[in-house]
Amino acid sequence: MFGRCCRKLTESSPEVYQEVHREFTDRLLGAHREFTGRMLGVRQEFVEGNQELAKSSLEGCREFIGMIGSESRCCLRGRGGHMHVVCMQRWLVVARPPAGAAGHGLATYKGRPAMARPLGAVAHKGLLPVASPVASMGDGAGHRGDRPLAGRLPTAKGSRRLCRGSGGDDAMRVKEGWGIFLRKR
Repeated sequence: MFGRCCRKLTESSPEVYQEVHREFTDRLLGAHREFTGRMLGVRQEFVEGNQELAKSSLEGCREFIGMIGSESRCCLRGRGGHMHVVCMQRWLVVARPPAGAAGHGLATYKGRPAMARPLGAVAHKGLLPVASPVASMGDGAGHRGDRPLAGRLPTAKGSRRLCRGSGGDDAMRVKEGWGIFLRKR
């Protein structure tokens, strides 16, 4: 419909069409310049805010979010009104506490609290062979098969996987419920 109106306007009076076209182009370019300037302002505020965050901690992050205007915050928001993940990741990276501090107080993935673990500790993936009381019996041998324990021991709830050498018959069981046994030949 818009194309048909432009065609009729061009055919009836080319001077009016050129004037309308010029005004439309000027308005479009003006809106583009305004938007670009607003986005550059947001970026400038981000750069200044990140420098402030590098000097301070969580308080600086909160102050920075409050410092930028509501229009700038709307430009930064993605779908659903949430801040872009990249922005939040940058804030988390920049707002790291100084060495020796316990944590920066920000929520971690899925809202779990950040927990400090000693060096060498494993997070829910199994015990290291040295940490296991069975593996620390001496000679690097397991409790039954007199074979050294290799890798990590399964500690997951309901784990039915059996390791080679856990029985005296030299059989390796693939999985308990399947009834398939592989024997050495």
